[in-house]
Amino acid sequence: MKSSKKLFVVLFILFVALSVIDISMVSAESLIINYNSTNGKRIIITEHAELHIDKNYIDKEHSYLIAKKIEKGIRNLKNYLGAKYIKYNFEEPGKI
Repeated sequence: MKSSKKLFVVLFILFVALSVIDISMVSAESLIINYNSTNGKRIIITEHAELHIDKNYIDKEHSYLIAKKIEKGIRNLKNYLGAKYIKYNFEEPGKI
């Protein structure tokens, strides 16, 4: 009986710890739609942006972090302004 209580407490603590951890690092790649590496550049495409970053300028992990922050910023701006104030069509080929 004591070992089952200890197991329950350990599992509960593990569950609480996992629910508190910032999941944003796990979901960072979910914001990236496409990634290509050509001609010395990284091309990272999100829903609202297309980034062309020189490979010698910054590493892949930081490129993903920048793309994630830009995508989140655009999404937050769209949510803040509301649909009636957004005049830019993000579906057009000219992404930000």
